[in-house]
Amino acid sequence: MRIENVKTKKWPLITHGNGPSSESSLYKNIKEVFFKSMHEMQNIPKELSIITWSIPNEKYILGECMEKLGCKDGLHVIPFTKPFEWTGKVTKTLEYLKYIETPYVMGLDALDVIPSTDEGNLWEEILNHFKEMNVDILYNAESSSWPDKEFGTSLPKNHPLMYRLNKCKDIEETVYRDMLNSNRCYLNSGCWIAKTSEMIKFYTSVYNLIEEYPESKKDENYFGGEQGFVRAIMPEFFPNIRLDYNSTIIQTLVGVEGDDINVHITQPRSEI
Repeated sequence: MRIENVKTKKWPLITHGNGPSSESSLYKNIKEVFFKSMHEMQNIPKELSIITWSIPNEKYILGECMEKLGCKDGLHVIPFTKPFEWTGKVTKTLEYLKYIETPYVMGLDALDVIPSTDEGNLWEEILNHFKEMNVDILYNAESSSWPDKEFGTSLPKNHPLMYRLNKCKDIEETVYRDMLNSNRCYLNSGCWIAKTSEMIKFYTSVYNLIEEYPESKKDENYFGGEQGFVRAIMPEFFPNIRLDYNSTIIQTLVGVEGDDINVHITQPRSEI
């Protein structure tokens, strides 16, 4: 299976059914087509580690997809327990990153991400695309700003964190919306790929900011869970941290119409 973004003329390798789009007919169609399609067995390059986050014994689509692709053994699962610490994703990932020996690392949400390709090596292609971009960190991009004032956060407009968020929005909207003419201009923290050493630096800064606001750990709506803090720190690392605004690697589905995406059923080369 391969998806095609008709508007950007890209063939993204990761589909992210972020937020309510995981219940959309488009996401359900992509999921159905994936499991109907034939797939080449995929190997993860020695340069790359792939991580996700899940509750032990939880069934998750990323794992099912990687099992079908023959590479689930290469997926590193960072365990979570309930009740959630809403910013714990940063804390646990930062701890884990320090033990990763590969120069590159990719983080993919477990419950709504579908990776796929119709030829070649999926993970090598992703890594090559990332290297060609000449950046340190690449995040998923989406069409909605979350959190935002009165949306995903209980903080007043004059709060220091809202000031940081607005600086992030200025970059997102000026660069990606206005200059690059993309409606997917806002950072989404559910999928990313990075140089491991640089992601450690970035997540260290995010962690330090979270520690200034311990109340955020108990309430997702304090500042949008970890995504609010990731966006708050992003301006300090720009332009070495960028967004996949044209879906070269990752396609988010919130705000995407069915006509924007073609879903192709393919056979592996060995069966053609």
